[in-house]
Amino acid sequence: MTEKEFIDHIKHLQPELERLIARTLPIKIGAKAKALFQENFRKSGFQDGGLHAWQVTRRQMLGKGADAQRGPLLSSRQILYKSIAYTPERGAVTIYSNVKYAAIHNEGGTIVSHPRITPKMRRFAWAKYYEAGGGKSGQKGRETGDAAMWKAMALTKKSTLTVKAKIPKRQFMGPSSDLDSAVKQIITTEVSKIIRPK
Repeated sequence: MTEKEFIDHIKHLQPELERLIARTLPIKIGAKAKALFQENFRKSGFQDGGLHAWQVTRRQMLGKGADAQRGPLLSSRQILYKSIAYTPERGAVTIYSNVKYAAIHNEGGTIVSHPRITPKMRRFAWAKYYEAGGGKSGQKGRETGDAAMWKAMALTKKSTLTVKAKIPKRQFMGPSSDLDSAVKQIITTEVSKIIRPK
């Protein structure tokens, strides 16, 4: 192939290459990123040059019911898992989650809330107190652990509480060498389909 033939060939391919950059690659890469990030939920860890496992949850350690069988960040409704989406643009794609608590789970951190103590909440605290074994004969006044915590909540004179919760980092999306490799493979495959002699 002469230089002129090569230039003519590239000019002939320009509409296909433009379509590849504007539409095909952003959609394919977005779909791959979404699939990889959702796979992180199923694997209970973040894939970046190997699996970086998430911290086990308390409900998993307790091992009670169907909830104990689900991995961290997975619920029966799978809200966070299903929230991962992408928006393709010309030469780019944005991967995101529109769930307001996605960032705190992805990055970790401390959240502070100030719930009001209502009569309904006090009744709930008493129910949890008895469920935790509080009030059994021979134990009155000496409850420990969960029972003592629920009793204190039921009897508190405060009208609001200050609750601090430390959320461990369970990254499910972000820069990843595994994703980079997959993106390179998609680009190589799609470009070779166009420039391969027919």
